[in-house]
Amino acid sequence: IEDWGLHSDHVKVNVLGEFPDVEDDILIPLHLIEAADKRTVDPAHNDKFRPIWSVDPARSALGDRSTLCKRRSRKLMEPVRAWRGVDTMQLAGKIIVEFEDTPADELPSHIVVDVIGIGAGVVDRLREHPVIGPRVVALNVAETKGVSDRFPRKRDELWWKAREWLETLEVEMHDDALAAELCSVFFGYTSAGQIKIEKKEETKDRIGHSPDLADAFIGTFAVTPVSIEREVDRYERARRRMASGGATAWAA
Repeated sequence: IEDWGLHSDHVKVNVLGEFPDVEDDILIPLHLIEAADKRTVDPAHNDKFRPIWSVDPARSALGDRSTLCKRRSRKLMEPVRAWRGVDTMQLAGKIIVEFEDTPADELPSHIVVDVIGIGAGVVDRLREHPVIGPRVVALNVAETKGVSDRFPRKRDELWWKAREWLETLEVEMHDDALAAELCSVFFGYTSAGQIKIEKKEETKDRIGHSPDLADAFIGTFAVTPVSIEREVDRYERARRRMASGGATAWAA
């Protein structure tokens, strides 16, 4: 109840034994979240891609949390991290320590940082790091440039991509607190027929806190996953050419 909220469908079904609410304007239905929680994806596929990290900085004075999400292709790698009462330099420092403590094969291809509010300071500090700097991507979710015609802003597009990720029924996610936020967001349509996600403030008023975990999660969809290049020695390449009938005269 603390994670999901007393009036959530998850609590109604699994705790109170009641029927869930069926509302057409819920962006991510409960059954998609529950299916992802029960699923295990194939590591052989997932490990072909570099993780993507997403950071959502928040103003501590407002009581919101700064969050870090790590997603690797079809899997949420761990529950979303959250910190209260940290400033921009402290948050950047936490990300740097996290990066330096991460094994090489689990390092992210991108670190996406929401620059709205205090995020610009975090971006500037991270870009000073010689290794992390090139991986940092500044994300402005209020942007309209480059956004599909189906959506008025980047934020709407990213939320929809998160829904589509879950709709594939090939993803894994184990994080009750994040799941509760994802199931609490509504959507509608503009007068032009574009898909519009409700304002963050509206979600906050309804669930009693800012959906900071979800904001970090959707940020992982702002960039394209990068495939890990696997080294193949020249002899193996030659053997493959011979096996396929494409060997040169000298190799034959």
